[in-house]
Amino acid sequence: MREKQSLIKFILIIFMVFTPITNLNADNPKGKLFELLGLSENASVNEELFDLLVEKLEELGIEEEDISDGYEFMGGNKAFKTYLNKNATRLVKIMQGETEVEEKVVDELVQKEDGFLFEKFDAIESSEKK
Repeated sequence: MREKQSLIKFILIIFMVFTPITNLNADNPKGKLFELLGLSENASVNEELFDLLVEKLEELGIEEEDISDGYEFMGGNKAFKTYLNKNATRLVKIMQGETEVEEKVVDELVQKEDGFLFEKFDAIESSEKK
């Protein structure tokens, strides 16, 4: 009986210790974003973080329209916090190189547009010949 209780306690302790560890960044995209920027999860959301994020995105060749006007123009600290809360997941995906899917979608749309324009041009040209 005591062995069974000890085993149950051991399993509960393991569960209680490892569950929070595995869920740390899975449920916290902002924490993962800070990690990608080389910061601790407790880092201050301020103009220095803004500048670091802009620099990192520029290094990756990513243009982010929402922050392109600068920290103060976007509304300062409060607006930047809101921006991070709303866009952390997307920024993490972009910074981890998951833009390939987005690029494929854009390429397909461009090809469809090009095909449509070309077909339209052919139709106009053929109607003029008649």
